[in-house]
Amino acid sequence: MYSLEDVLSWEAEMSDSLGKDREKLLMYRFIQRDLKLRRQVSLLEEDENPVALQQLDDTIGRVQEAINELEQSMAFKAGAVEQMYHQWTKLLSQKLVSDTIDRSG
Repeated sequence: MYSLEDVLSWEAEMSDSLGKDREKLLMYRFIQRDLKLRRQVSLLEEDENPVALQQLDDTIGRVQEAINELEQSMAFKAGAVEQMYHQWTKLLSQKLVSDTIDRSG
């Protein structure tokens, strides 16, 4: 089992990483929203350009893929932090019970 210091350090790193991922996710969603708006504007123009629309559609798709991958990564990181927290909580509870029995015995 890892030391408490190692666990806390790892958890802090994961928390920082998740914070950066949240910022990146917001940026991706903003970009996606902007691209969708550009697409809507392009559809309203008289000289609609099918090549430009296809490029926008492709880019919107790639941004959506990046969003999906980032969300999966974030879910994995959050799950790992949650699992580590529960393992340490269980270990500390067992230690407390053991220490209490040792003192009373």
